[in-house]
Amino acid sequence: LQGAACLLLSSESFVQNNNSVCYSTITNMTSGDHTDIEAVITESLNSASLVGAEISTLEVSACVNKQLSDLEQKALIKSYGENNGFNKLTTAISCQKSVLGDNGTLSQLMGLIHTVISLQQRYRPAVKGWCSPSEKLLAEWLDSPFYLFNQAAPVFPSVSGKACFNAFSLLTDQTYSHLLLSEPLDSSVHQNGFNSNSKQ
Repeated sequence: LQGAACLLLSSESFVQNNNSVCYSTITNMTSGDHTDIEAVITESLNSASLVGAEISTLEVSACVNKQLSDLEQKALIKSYGENNGFNKLTTAISCQKSVLGDNGTLSQLMGLIHTVISLQQRYRPAVKGWCSPSEKLLAEWLDSPFYLFNQAAPVFPSVSGKACFNAFSLLTDQTYSHLLLSEPLDSSVHQNGFNSNSKQ
């Protein structure tokens, strides 16, 4: 074991009363059957009054099961495209499994931690070792709102002061959940954040 991580979920009042640091806020979580991913994503975005273009980074499940992986990819491409006015290159894809591999249920927790930390640290994670989607889905990916980084890149605070949002696409063989998280509304560059330590 080279390291450990944990995540404390608490109410906003608990954070304030205990002078704790808030890394991100859960804005919305919508769940449903894994065969109805598009409807779950649409409901999640609509409930938070967001469109796909407002999601800075999307953490994907990237299931080992190829059938589930293709199901997730197709649904994300379609849902985010429709909820985005079919604009391109608006949302970065992130996948902690590209760094840590598939670790079963632990991968779900690590995906959530990855999403939270990238919000607080204000960066878009790289997808290690990514080459290209399967030939069957290549045309759909090229026409999608998604892009991938081969090295981490900063996310700068919004000029308008609006919070940055990340999403977590969580697929199992039975259920699907779409989780939206927002960064704390402060415009400071966090001392331990990506931008304060970046040499770029």
